[in-house]
Amino acid sequence: MSAGRAVSNLRLLPGLFRQGEMARWRSGAVEFHPSPEVRGCYPELLAGMIWRLADQAKLARPFLVGLSGARDSSKSTTAARLTQMLDQVCPTDKLSLDNYLLPAEFFAAQGIDITRQAKDPVGIDFARLRRDLASLRAGRQITLRTRDRRQSDYRGSWLTIDGGRSRIVVEEGLSALLPSAPGLDLKIFLEISADDAERLLFNKPNERRMLGLSSLSDQQFYERFLLVERPRFSDHYLRCRANADLIVKLFFWAGQFQLSQLTVSEEIAQHLANDEPAQFVIT
Repeated sequence: MSAGRAVSNLRLLPGLFRQGEMARWRSGAVEFHPSPEVRGCYPELLAGMIWRLADQAKLARPFLVGLSGARDSSKSTTAARLTQMLDQVCPTDKLSLDNYLLPAEFFAAQGIDITRQAKDPVGIDFARLRRDLASLRAGRQITLRTRDRRQSDYRGSWLTIDGGRSRIVVEEGLSALLPSAPGLDLKIFLEISADDAERLLFNKPNERRMLGLSSLSDQQFYERFLLVERPRFSDHYLRCRANADLIVKLFFWAGQFQLSQLTVSEEIAQHLANDEPAQFVIT
C-alpha cells in the first residue's frame, strides 16, 4: 500500500506516541497515556496503527478490523472516521452489525420485549455474518440490504463490498468482538464508563426512534437503561473487551470523547515494534 494519496501535515505514527507516556506490562502489553493536547486525536492514532498493520500483513484479501464498545461509545462515528481516513491511502469499507440484526418479526415470535430486553446479541444473524466475512477473506464480493434503523427493517440501500478490491474492512457493532464473529485480523474495543453512558443517554434526540423505542417516555427510557444497558458493563462488554487487541479507554469531556488510555496487546505491540515508522499522513 502506498501513502502517496495522503494530503495533510498530520503525521501519525510514531508521532502521536511521542506525545504522551508509555509503559510495558510484565505480560508484554503496552499502555499509552496521551498528553492533553492529543487526547482528541484517538481516531487518527487508530487509523495509523491499522494502516501500519495492514501494510505489514500484505494480505491478498481485506484486512478485517472489528470495532466494538458500549452503546454511545462513538462506535459508528469512529468507524466512519477511520474509513474516511484510511480510504485516502487504500480502498476501505465499513460493515455495520446493524445490518445483521434479525427483522422485527423475530423478536415478536421469540416473545422478546425490546423495551425491557436487549436485541443484541440474541438478535444478530451470526451465521450470515460468518458467511460474509468468509467471503471477504476469500476475496469475494458480498451484497446486503442495509437496515433502516428508524423503521427497524431492511428498506435501506444496497451495500456491496468487493473482497478483491478492498484492502481494509472495518466491522463495527456492540457484539463485533464476540467469538461468534471470528476471523478478524485486529480487534478494537472502545471503553467508556457506565456513568458516562448514563450521562449521554439523552444527548441523541433520535436515539429512541433508531432503537425502535420511540413510544417510551423519558422515565421509561431511563428505566430501560438501568435494566438493560447498565448491566452489560459487567457482562456483555467485558466479554468483548477480553477479546480485544487494542483497548481504547475514553472519557467524555467538553462535548466530545477523549482518549484517557490505550492498551496494546503484546502481539500487536510486537508487530508495531518490528515495523518501520509509517509515513501515513491524512487530512
